[in-house]
Amino acid sequence: MTKSVSPLGLLGMAALAAGCGTSSAELIVSYDSPPAWPEAYEAPGDGLGALVPVDVMAYDSETGEPLPNVKVTVWVEDDTLWPVPSEALVIVDPDECPDCEPWWDAQRDEFIEELPYRASLSRYTDEDGLVSLYVFVDAFPGPDADYGNFEDLAVSVSMGTVEETFVLTPR
Repeated sequence: MTKSVSPLGLLGMAALAAGCGTSSAELIVSYDSPPAWPEAYEAPGDGLGALVPVDVMAYDSETGEPLPNVKVTVWVEDDTLWPVPSEALVIVDPDECPDCEPWWDAQRDEFIEELPYRASLSRYTDEDGLVSLYVFVDAFPGPDADYGNFEDLAVSVSMGTVEETFVLTPR
């Protein structure tokens, strides 16, 4: 059975996809906390870090309905962490790849293929209004990071004019 959409309905969906549709559009961000963060992880670019899973849901707060095909952008302002698309995650066995320089993911307790740095990542929500990704934390900054006194790291998520920020705190 094919579902038809009126031209006005298409216009409304296009406006939502552009992020400027309705004032009732909202974001819910769910994420895991980074694992215990020893001082040994504090050398940026050392191949030690943690992939923090992040799920973002775009929905209409008036109806509770998910918003599919909406552009969601995740960005950071610190070069010690960056958003990673789920499809870019490749788990590797260092014994089977002698030419690789895999990174250790403390969150998953596995080796992963090196991840290129990026300050932002844009994805479109699926039919359930969801986007799943990771944020790779390479190091936590801080005036005394060498002594375990780390600062939190902010991650921002936006859908047009709707924006949420969450903070990753080392344990």
